Amino acid sequence: MNRQRFSFINMLPFIILLLIILAIIKIILHYHNLSPLVNLKKTPATIIGYESAGGKGGTLAKFEFNYNKKEYFTTSGADNYVVGEKFLVKFDSIHPWKNQIMLDSPIFLENEKTGVAVGYLDRLINIKFFKRITFIYYIDGKKYEHSYEPGKDIENRYPKFKKGKKYLVKYWLDNPERAIIQPDQPTDLPLE
Repeated sequence: MNRQRFSFINMLPFIILLLIILAIIKIILHYHNLSPLVNLKKTPATIIGYESAGGKGGTLAKFEFNYNKKEYFTTSGADNYVVGEKFLVKFDSIHPWKNQIMLDSPIFLENEKTGVAVGYLDRLINIKFFKRITFIYYIDGKKYEHSYEPGKDIENRYPKFKKGKKYLVKYWLDNPERAIIQPDQPTDLPLE
């Protein structure tokens, strides 16, 4: 028993040193992933599916984007978007795996077939570090609801963007659940 205790006490400095080295490696890797994006580029990224967030119980949206004829994949905590939905991604052109999905920048590509509907802003959650808009729109008598993060400065960019007001909504003809409200296009047209 004393011999086992003695060997553990002798090993304790090595165990502590190993834990310190592992902590330093983790800090370096974390800092490296958070380092500023240099040689910044932007391109569309498409949601291609969802995956489990592990033990956290949530889901992560899996995105794909292309740069220099290569495919890159990344994830984001976005969990209420439509597969096929597109957002801008900003990334380091030298290290494209260092990237950030711009959830406040949903887009349609020029070659995507879209339609226009009338909708209204249903909710605007505006907490210091969290913003989300939810809007409702109608297509052929069917009600749709969609949400996304509008960006930190939406109040400054669109001071008249208010709950309950009607706006034009651009939607994807292949799946009308994918839509973008147009805060710069208020309308008096009736809801369908």
